[in-house]
Amino acid sequence: MKILHTSDFHLGAWLESRDKSRVPEQISFISELCQICSDENIELVLIAGDVFDSYMPSAEAETVFYDAMERLSDGGARPVVVIAGNHDDPARLTAADPILSKRGVMLFGTPNSVPADYENEYYRVKSVQKCCAELHIKKTDETAVIAAMPYPSEKRLNERLTGDGDFNEESYRSSYSAKIGGLLAGMAANFRADTFNIIIGHFYVAGSEKSEGLERDISLGGAYAVSPGALPKNADYIALGHLHRAQRAAGFGAADNVYYSGSPIAYSLSEINYAKSVNIVDLSKNGIKTEKRLLNCPKPIEDWRFDSIENAIKACGESGGRDCFVYITINSPRAPYQNEIKEMRALKKDIIRIEVLTGQDGFDNGTSLPYAEKPVAEEFADFYESERGIRPPAEIIRIFNEALLTDDADDIDGDIGGEA
Repeated sequence: MKILHTSDFHLGAWLESRDKSRVPEQISFISELCQICSDENIELVLIAGDVFDSYMPSAEAETVFYDAMERLSDGGARPVVVIAGNHDDPARLTAADPILSKRGVMLFGTPNSVPADYENEYYRVKSVQKCCAELHIKKTDETAVIAAMPYPSEKRLNERLTGDGDFNEESYRSSYSAKIGGLLAGMAANFRADTFNIIIGHFYVAGSEKSEGLERDISLGGAYAVSPGALPKNADYIALGHLHRAQRAAGFGAADNVYYSGSPIAYSLSEINYAKSVNIVDLSKNGIKTEKRLLNCPKPIEDWRFDSIENAIKACGESGGRDCFVYITINSPRAPYQNEIKEMRALKKDIIRIEVLTGQDGFDNGTSLPYAEKPVAEEFADFYESERGIRPPAEIIRIFNEALLTDDADDIDGDIGGEA
């Protein structure tokens, strides 16, 4: 059985300001993903959470998602499994389940989700228990058992535990990692020697490498990290989402078959130094082969650094209209004048931020100076720093940006798992 594992689309995301939408790149990525599925004869697609960037995605983002599901499922010929991440509203993500399920798309919003039985000419889906289904592909006569763990906040885990018939006080009071391990072990009890056994989840495995930006911290200093040892050993492949760097899960006791696919697009400056990819997994009776397939980067993020304002202006003029987002850092004893800022922006579109350092010993030292024509988010960051004495964390900037789009934030989940 040939599987494609991806995650963290963050549909509808922008880069610091609303006029820097990433949707065109996301549409390009989905087209590339569909082509890979066709070229590689992919039989199952796994999307491990953070489909949307916000609990309240735009109509444009939802349209991109529905189109992606239609194309990835090949009109119902290829099954697709999608789970909610910490950025997703489970109810909103699964609202289209009555329609998408008829296209072979299995949507899991919370650990309490119950898969629906479904059969067409290509495959059969049979519900086993909550968040666990058996998938039989008729053409190859292959069967997979799929155990899903959508973003498991503490609240959602407790709802699952209190709702299960085998609930006991000990499991309810156990650690976060132990709760997830227990639920996964319960689903993994359905794994068999004659099936391909797959886990798909959205959580942080202790020891794995984080980046910054859209990765909201759901580990809270380790309290909400999952121990590698808590993951079932009888799974053939464990497909994870949340971390934007593609990697095999690290940490003591981590198995060789636990992978983060990473995000398909760089969503912050911290992500520009590693390539973006998806995982192609070939499961057979002879073993497992996992291949990282690199993705195109239609519009990269670049970090430009200069030792003078004059050199920065010159580079903007010589960029040749290259389509990229740019962060500019200048080591200068003075801030650029308003006309210099305007000239740089006129010469190079999609400048995200211009930062000026006053230090004389290179770019690792110095203080940011104010300048004209800052994005609204940057002005907010300056105000935050003036009031509190530190720059705001990336998460505060994200919440501020979302507030610009809507006056209603009541639907954002405030679970202590770290969603807001």
